[in-house]
Amino acid sequence: VHICISESRQMAWTETVAVVRDIAIIVLSVVATLAVLVVFAKVTSLVDSIKRIVRGVEDVTSTIASTVGPAGAGAGFLAGIARAATAFLGESDRRDR
Repeated sequence: VHICISESRQMAWTETVAVVRDIAIIVLSVVATLAVLVVFAKVTSLVDSIKRIVRGVEDVTSTIASTVGPAGAGAGFLAGIARAATAFLGESDRRDR
């Protein structure tokens, strides 16, 4: 009789552990799904912001290109832009170090 009672307790303990495990898996699945949805929403808003920035840069670029005209498209104009960019990027690299 004693053996049957301990086997019954062992079975109840095993079933309890299995139920807790199943509930934990379900809860973690729901939390993971919500986390993925939140990350997706954040990434989507970031992509939208980047699209707006790119559109703005395109507008500025086309405005500058139409203002400067074909004379500005020469090598001297591009060299000046390259020098300005190098100076700006070079200064920020020195500040970071």
